Amino acid sequence: MKLQLWGSCFFAVAVASAGLAAVAQTPQRDTDSLLRAVRDRDQKLRLALMDYYARDVADSVLWCYGQIELADVENQREVFGILDAEGWPEGLSDEANSAIFLVVDHADVEAQRRYYRDVVKAARRGYIDRGLQVTLRDRILMRGGKRQVYGTQTVSFARGDSTVCYVWPVVRSRSIDRRRSRVNLPAMDRYVELVGDGFGFDVVWDRSLNVEELERMRRNGAAVAADE
Repeated sequence: MKLQLWGSCFFAVAVASAGLAAVAQTPQRDTDSLLRAVRDRDQKLRLALMDYYARDVADSVLWCYGQIELADVENQREVFGILDAEGWPEGLSDEANSAIFLVVDHADVEAQRRYYRDVVKAARRGYIDRGLQVTLRDRILMRGGKRQVYGTQTVSFARGDSTVCYVWPVVRSRSIDRRRSRVNLPAMDRYVELVGDGFGFDVVWDRSLNVEELERMRRNGAAVAADE
């Protein structure tokens, strides 16, 4: 069975753990603890998926996708409830701030659009890195069938007996490294290497591809996989 990864490739967001003193629980600390648990659920399953995918363990990949869907529903209930009630809370640990971003980033595009302003405000206040904000912006653009701006999104599909991964088309590709450096993202060539190493296959960065051509390639790959 050839494994396919639809949509964008994702990576665990590396955030240093904040040291917490042993003090009495407060509403803010309860929220922080809840969000850190949300992050643990989100990342544990996605890291496992990357491992299964790299080892081409089909049954485990399918099981992990199902578990991710269930965890995402619960995580979104918790995080969206907080955002709807009070906006992005102040005074959270890095891990808790990361959890809010990850849940929004892994939601459907309607939820991403709804909470994008919260993500922008969090980046401006220094709660999350601006590179995360532009990653979400790219994902929303890609899901809307538009070119991305910062080159953070990739798509994978079957081609023959293997899986191929392409960087989603980018606007003004000649200046992309300059844009990426402004938001603390690595140069595109390095990013392509990191994505490939994470999933165990090559990533193609073809500046000449447009959205229509890449979508056609994806459809053709899906048709091949269905026939087999």
